[in-house]
Amino acid sequence: MFSHIFKGQIIDTHVKEVNATFGHGPIEIGTAVSFMSMKPDIWLLGVVKFQNDKHNDNSTNYVFVNIEENKASEVVGTKIIRIVGNVTFVSVNHIRKEICKLSGVNPQEYLRIRKNLKQQNGTPEQIKEAEQLALTIKFKVQRTSLSNQEDYVDFIEEKLKYIVLDLKSVIHFDYTGVNTLKELIKSYEDIHVLVFVISSCKVLPSDADTMQDVLIMIESGFIY
Repeated sequence: MFSHIFKGQIIDTHVKEVNATFGHGPIEIGTAVSFMSMKPDIWLLGVVKFQNDKHNDNSTNYVFVNIEENKASEVVGTKIIRIVGNVTFVSVNHIRKEICKLSGVNPQEYLRIRKNLKQQNGTPEQIKEAEQLALTIKFKVQRTSLSNQEDYVDFIEEKLKYIVLDLKSVIHFDYTGVNTLKELIKSYEDIHVLVFVISSCKVLPSDADTMQDVLIMIESGFIY
């Protein structure tokens, strides 16, 4: 029996013994495999901030939207990535590739550059400069012109320091999926990029209750 959590409900797919006849068994197996093999949607998120004016509360609230939204900005130094769907042995290669692409940094490429420079007897200064360059990417920032008050988009080049993985919309994890994500997280931390997980899954515990909590800590300088 396969058991999947989908929108708060348990969906059980009973797999019957497969025989030579065209019974329900092969159909149910195909349904389960098809469900688990669907590629998840993976988005880069931006933030829209607004002041909470209720009850004289001047705290800042965050709304997380697709980075393509007009008003969305990134927190410079941080990439926020949301995964919606299944994290399984079938989808992990796609997930790894998309996280590397959306974050702008591939840990394997970073290590390859370092290795090549060491083999070429690069100086410590050259190696450090190359490592900094490999971690320097663009971040989208929404700004308002002082002259005419019109909004415009700016891109700032800065070192990637943090990745926030929003996994609260993941429907199903399997053993391979969890281990692959753990290995990918470690590979980023090995190159000094700290990864925060926001999850409701016990096998991949959450580092904070909400993404807003993480960003408040980052922007307040409580995380180094």
